[in-house]
Amino acid sequence: MRHPEPPLRWVRSSHCDAGNCVEAAPTRAGILVRDSKAERGPRLGLTLGAWTTFTAWTRTT
Repeated sequence: MRHPEPPLRWVRSSHCDAGNCVEAAPTRAGILVRDSKAERGPRLGLTLGAWTTFTAWTRTT
């Protein structure tokens, strides 16, 4: 029996500019990313490794 995925808990980036925000939510498979203005819009799925690499890169720029 498969257990259902728990509800997503979206977290807004601390680097928002005039309402232009990115939100991320952890899943069993990795991380989902979306535009906060388009809650029902497309989501980008990243593996945990890709998310870790991305967030490390953002701290250097």
